[in-house]
Amino acid sequence: MNDFEKAKKWIKGKEKNLAKSVLKFKLSKEGKDNIDEQLLNEGAERAVLEANKIVKAKGRDIVSGIGAFIKNKKNNI
Repeated sequence: MNDFEKAKKWIKGKEKNLAKSVLKFKLSKEGKDNIDEQLLNEGAERAVLEANKIVKAKGRDIVSGIGAFIKNKKNNI
């Protein structure tokens, strides 16, 4: 495993830990303190996957928008 793969794995772990903390906090605010650890891990993993899908989709929209803007500016020069 190269350094890039190690960093990617580390970041994914941190994302999951953050999502898990947020889920724990939200559930404890709702009075649900006895949370199954396996369910919490699965929920955190789903949240991270969904968040990454959204970021990836929005990133493509931004890049295509910038490309269209540059193309439009080149045509107007």
